[in-house]
Amino acid sequence: MSGGVDSSVAGYLLREQGYDVIGVTMKVWPQDCISRAEDKCCGPQAVADARSVAHSLGIPIMWSMKPISSNAW
Repeated sequence: MSGGVDSSVAGYLLREQGYDVIGVTMKVWPQDCISRAEDKCCGPQAVADARSVAHSLGIPIMWSMKPISSNAW
């Protein structure tokens, strides 16, 4: 769950249809993203947005701050 429109609406619609919905957010941005203001879709602000949206929709959210390296692929 990114906190953006697509994942938020998908979570909302699934929840309204009776599905058990859990939001998941993972850190997939580079370490230096923390200091770059232009990275609004993939940085720390995205995690805060996802948590806020999930809370307002009543969707529990899990998140991982463990970085994913290029070796994982």
